[in-house]
Amino acid sequence: MDSSIENFAGRSTPAGVARNDRSRRSVALVAATSIGLAGGYTALFAGTTGVFLLPIAQSLNAGRGVVASCMALASLGLAISSPVAGRLMDRFGYQRVIGVSIICFVLGLLLLATGPMTTSALGTKAFLLGLLGVATSPVGYLPILAYAFERRVGLVFGIASIGAGIGAALAPLFTGWMIRHYDWQTAYLLLAAVAAVIGFIAHSMLRRIPAQAQTAGAKPADGLTGDAPKTAFTNPRFWLIGLCVALIAAVGLGSIVHVPALLSDNGISPEMAAAGAAFSAIGLTMGRFLVGVLLDLIQARVLASAVFLLGGVRSEE
Repeated sequence: MDSSIENFAGRSTPAGVARNDRSRRSVALVAATSIGLAGGYTALFAGTTGVFLLPIAQSLNAGRGVVASCMALASLGLAISSPVAGRLMDRFGYQRVIGVSIICFVLGLLLLATGPMTTSALGTKAFLLGLLGVATSPVGYLPILAYAFERRVGLVFGIASIGAGIGAALAPLFTGWMIRHYDWQTAYLLLAAVAAVIGFIAHSMLRRIPAQAQTAGAKPADGLTGDAPKTAFTNPRFWLIGLCVALIAAVGLGSIVHVPALLSDNGISPEMAAAGAAFSAIGLTMGRFLVGVLLDLIQARVLASAVFLLGGVRSEE
């Protein structure tokens, strides 16, 4: 951990007490980010989209592909706003940006349940949810850990991702139960309430941790090495890496969204279809944790190649 964590203890505190204090604050920091991810975009929206596809398609009298395309606009909004969110967090601090994004994310979930019920309106709402709720995703929370820890960053990322995995595993089950007993609009309303409560808890925890990396005007990147944005954008390797990541995300995340609908098409009950989405989230969580641990031991490019190759292997019947 760097000096931003060490400064928590104060210079006059005995060494043993200082280490204990830093440890407690470090644990609290990881816990806050993990809880925030559990109630953010990845868990409550992306993790439940597959459960909502069929009910929304039936309600709007539209094809599943049309609804899936509308919901995918949230990812487009997330991609557009991610660089902007990073600049805003560097300028105004993580607490402010994450706090505003939590409010916008909750409002976005409320909008999905209310207002015009057309495919164009659905696409617009999803796009705005991703655009303004970006800081409730790993884009907002994980950089805090990257700036606060110098060693075992991969392990810390893996632990923090457990919260997102737990949220993504429980949210489909909760959503499926709500849709069966009420309707998909009510399910989104309750997801908004869950996002508000969890977001408030996570943000309150972050406010109690006066990490330098979370304050406005902090410059955590001063000690880091690398190309400036202008230089990176002119480097063909940057675009090659971006293309690889985009293709992997399109194949992996794009297929996971359709798991509940595909199971339903094959005669699986809605309860088991939602459980399928939950098991996908559990597997994703385990993979993130394992990869996080291995990142501290194996070079990133070697590990990424092995993981992507493993993901491309499938068994033949």
